[in-house]
Amino acid sequence: GLFGAIVGDEQGNGTYRNCHNTGALVVTSARYVGGLIGSIWDNTVGVMEDCSNTADMTCPFDDTCDMSMGQYGGVVGATIGSNWNFSRCFNTGNINYTLDNQGIRAIGGFAGTVFGNYEDCYNTGNVVNTKGTDAHKATRRVGGFGGASWKDCGYVGHFKNCYNTGNVSDVTNYIGG
Repeated sequence: GLFGAIVGDEQGNGTYRNCHNTGALVVTSARYVGGLIGSIWDNTVGVMEDCSNTADMTCPFDDTCDMSMGQYGGVVGATIGSNWNFSRCFNTGNINYTLDNQGIRAIGGFAGTVFGNYEDCYNTGNVVNTKGTDAHKATRRVGGFGGASWKDCGYVGHFKNCYNTGNVSDVTNYIGG
């Protein structure tokens, strides 16, 4: 499933300006989750300006959920292969999740996967696996701003004046602050 407080599944070349989410998010089963948009399709070009998520996101997953390839972010969950422009957007909400052996792909304070262009964007929310040291070491990609990025559909992530000050905590092979 796809979940976003404003849009779950953005399939076109949308424009979002001055959009904000302040309500708490509790997600028990979805693959693409964002504070504003759950998933942005590949080969799309859109705009998000002056948007924010200040809500905490809680994802109390258990081992019965199939979260393989899942992507979670404070503003956007998945942006793989897209070329959107994000300007002056931010997340201050904490992302607390409970994951053990799940094959989840990426979790980030701003976006799970980061493709496209980011300018003057930031995250101050914490990204924490509440399972703590009891979690099994996994291959999740976890980061304070973005969880993962690589070249897809000819697009990569480009960043200007972006930062993270939130804490990041998980038991994984791939983690960044």
